[in-house]
Amino acid sequence: KAIGKKIPAEMAAQKDKFIDGCKITSSLSDSEAERIWRLIEPFAAYGFNKAHGSSYALVAYQTAYVKANFPPEFMAALLTCESGNMEKVAEGIEECRALHILTLPPDVNESLGGFTVIGAPEAGQNIRFGLNAIKHLGANVIEQVIENREARGAYATLQDFLIRTTTINKKSLEALVRAGALDRFCDRATLDYNIETMLAFARDIKTHTSSDRVSLFGDAPVTREIRFKPLFDPAAYPILQYEKEYLGLYASAHPLDHVKPYMENLGITPIKILTTNREELAISERNAKTTIIGVVNAIKSIQTKQGDTMVFVKIEDFGGELEMIIFPRLLQNVKNIVHKDAILLIKGSLSWKDTEPKFIAETIQPIDEQKLEAMTKTKQKKSEETVFTVRIPAIVSKDTLLKIKELLVQFPGDVPVYLQIIGNRVKIMKTSFKVHPEDLLQRKIDVILQ
Repeated sequence: KAIGKKIPAEMAAQKDKFIDGCKITSSLSDSEAERIWRLIEPFAAYGFNKAHGSSYALVAYQTAYVKANFPPEFMAALLTCESGNMEKVAEGIEECRALHILTLPPDVNESLGGFTVIGAPEAGQNIRFGLNAIKHLGANVIEQVIENREARGAYATLQDFLIRTTTINKKSLEALVRAGALDRFCDRATLDYNIETMLAFARDIKTHTSSDRVSLFGDAPVTREIRFKPLFDPAAYPILQYEKEYLGLYASAHPLDHVKPYMENLGITPIKILTTNREELAISERNAKTTIIGVVNAIKSIQTKQGDTMVFVKIEDFGGELEMIIFPRLLQNVKNIVHKDAILLIKGSLSWKDTEPKFIAETIQPIDEQKLEAMTKTKQKKSEETVFTVRIPAIVSKDTLLKIKELLVQFPGDVPVYLQIIGNRVKIMKTSFKVHPEDLLQRKIDVILQ
């Protein structure tokens, strides 16, 4: 069980039991039992036989080559492969941003079923969402949109699209509009406000162009124009909220884009870090205090046995989603600011009573750019006289040092890092790293040095 779960602390707790068992049941000496333990112990991390390891090494080399030399194609294939897992797709989109590849909303003239590379290599390539990613869009509509385009060319106008896509209905048209697939023809707000107008146009065209119907009374030819009703406040249209609803995530932008420049300076912990390697984190960071920023996706209220109200809140940032618990006492003070689509700064700790982590909120405040600027200036002023010290023994493995280095990179900030090397004499060295010195970072370092 300890090997299967890959939890180092649980594995270490089994060592004495294993050695005693070897001596009692197999009459082995201490040294023999210790030798066998050392053979088993690496498998508490990851271990494979040579054939398995060699095969995976080859696949890793091949995919690394494709990613290094054809990054848009690699990322489009990866996103298509993971399209059933929104958390993985969100991670992939973050990786695209790091590679300076745009992930664009679907488009009836450029999208295929899956994620699609668009543009010429010399001009810079980007990735389009596939039509299959749009919720509430029928498979027959997707098939006709693509087949029509491949057989007769791109859709020149909105009218052209409505005339040629005979399988369209209200549900499918709403899905295409709200996901952004018709952006090339008009803005989404106007299109959404005129769904019935577009459907009426399509019905009128279909009626007057039936191949088996001939007018005996000289009916006036049907107009080929769509007369849109004016929209008075297009700026209020919830573009990002509809993208989230119909694509499962944000495509054209992210609600946290305006706060992202401040997150590193404030030492905000990405949700992905809190929800990755769950088994290991369950022991080492059970009560770690940390700070997150996220946008509220959903809220569920329940009544406690005492009759008070508490809420479970789904909150997400750029790369992950986490369930947050707000207990009654705190809820009384923050209930007016915790609502869907709210952007919040939350301080709290992880709870691992269940199989999935829960974030126990201790303080919550709404966030805006002005407040972030003020907090950043205060943080920078305080950090000018602060350092973060990592204490390591004089004799330490290269693997341990690499793990510490990788960890420091995950917690960027403005506090310089010093190494305190403890041996017969204590030596202090300044490093090139700067971090945000929070409890979570220190706990992770403690686990590595155990």
